[in-house]
Amino acid sequence: MNKIQKFFISLLNSSKNAKGYIITPGDYGTRFENPYYKSKNEKNLTNDKIKIQHVYLQMLNESGDAESYDNGFLVKNEIVCGFDENIRMLFELPKVWDGSFELKASGKTYEKGDFKLELYPIRKNGIQVLKYNLNGPFLILSNTEKYLPNLEQYKMLYAINQFHELPLSEKSEEVNLTTIYSLQQAKENGVNINMRHFENINVVKPEKIGIIVNINKDNSLELIPKFYDFDKIKPEEISNRLNEIINNNSKCIRIKNEYINQIIQFSDEQIRAIKEIINNNYNALCDLINSKLNKQGTFIIKIRSLLSNNELLFINALCNSFETVDIYKPLVGNIWLSDKYLICKKYKNKVIINNKVDIGILNEIQKLNNTFNTQQTIDINKV
Repeated sequence: MNKIQKFFISLLNSSKNAKGYIITPGDYGTRFENPYYKSKNEKNLTNDKIKIQHVYLQMLNESGDAESYDNGFLVKNEIVCGFDENIRMLFELPKVWDGSFELKASGKTYEKGDFKLELYPIRKNGIQVLKYNLNGPFLILSNTEKYLPNLEQYKMLYAINQFHELPLSEKSEEVNLTTIYSLQQAKENGVNINMRHFENINVVKPEKIGIIVNINKDNSLELIPKFYDFDKIKPEEISNRLNEIINNNSKCIRIKNEYINQIIQFSDEQIRAIKEIINNNYNALCDLINSKLNKQGTFIIKIRSLLSNNELLFINALCNSFETVDIYKPLVGNIWLSDKYLICKKYKNKVIINNKVDIGILNEIQKLNNTFNTQQTIDINKV
C-alpha cells in the first residue's frame, strides 16, 4: 500500500459520516454534485473529504476532461473509468470487474441486419452472467452488484451497447466490422475476452496508403494501392480484391494467406483515396513508359473500366503514342470481374495525357464496351 492510499484510507476513516460528492451516472457523462451547495458564491466545502474531491474535480475541469456547473461537475464516462486505484478510493467508487468476457456472434458481417453480437461477463469461477446493464460508466449485474470497469473494458462495453441500440437497417458491414475492431482493440490492450470465431481473424485499419505499379503474372502492369502497415500482404492479393471496393462499393477486403488472416477496413476518406489512386494516377504510368520503354516496344496494362474520364484520356494518349492499341478481355476468367487489357505495340513517342479524347477513339471504345458488357451479361445468366 502506497502513501497516497494510506492517506485516503485515513481520510475516509476519519470522515465516515461526512458526505462527499454525490455521483449520478448518465449516458453523456457522470455528475458529481455537492450535497452542501447553497449558492454560486458559497461552495460549502465543509469537510476534508469533499475538499480534496473538489480539488481533483477542478483539475479535471481545467484539463478539459470535465465541465463545471453551479453545484458540481460533469465528467466524461471514459475519464471516470480511467480513474486509478487512489482516485477510486477517494470517491468510494466500485472496484474494477475482475472476471473475463465472452463474445458470441451469429450471421454474416456483410449482410445488413443479419449479423448479431452478444457479450457476456464471465465470473472468475467460470459462471456466465446472462444479463447486465451499462449505466453510464458502471457495469450493473444486479441491484446489489456493481462495478466500475477500467477504460478498455468500458470502451468494449460501450461499443456493444452502441451496436445493440442501432436499428437493423443501419447495421451495415462497416458498422459490424467497426464493432469487432473495437473489441479486438480492447483485447490487444489487455481485456480478457474470448473472441471465439474472431479469435483468428483480425479486423485492421490501415493508417497510410500509397501507390505502386504492380507487375502481374502475365507481365501486364497495374496501378494498385499499397498499405504500408501490412508488409505480409502480397500486391496480387490486393489486386484480386480491389473489385470489391471499385465496383461493389465495399469498405473492406479480406486477405488470407500463410501469414495472416485479416479483414482490412477502410474509412470513407481512405475509400476515396483508393479510387483516386486507381483512377487518377495514370500520369505515373506515362512517366514509367516514357523512361523505361524502348522505341518499338510493347506495353500491357490491366484496367477495370473503359468509359471513366481518366481511362478515356489515358487510352487516347496511348493511341497517340503507339502504332496499335488493342483492348482485350480474356474469354477464360472470373465472369463477375470487368478487367480488360490494353495491349500497346510499337512505341513511337512520349505518352502525354491531355484533356481531349478523339471522337473516333471514343466511338470505338463505346462499341467495344457494349460488346464486353453484353457478353458478360450472357455469361452471368448462364450461372
